[in-house]
Amino acid sequence: MNTAAGGTYIQYGRRFACNGLGNGILLTWPSMTRHPDIRVNLESHNPYALVAAVREQLRLARVSREEIRQFSDEALSQPDPLGIQRVCQEWVEVGG
Repeated sequence: MNTAAGGTYIQYGRRFACNGLGNGILLTWPSMTRHPDIRVNLESHNPYALVAAVREQLRLARVSREEIRQFSDEALSQPDPLGIQRVCQEWVEVGG
């Protein structure tokens, strides 16, 4: 976390501006997810459990099979867990 005077930092897709005293102002912008109306809350840190939860919520929201397949291919082709999480966050709102 960068708390330098006048600095900004990114945390979970949100941009914060710091005033140098450790206090920050949250700057928000419109959701960049493909399905902002779908939210997945998961306590597990297993990236594959997150992919499964996103797939289930997409299915329940009646997203086409082809689009779900596209999500799965994109998420599972990532080389690391953070890449998988990033793809999930690009498709739906992910909470903790």
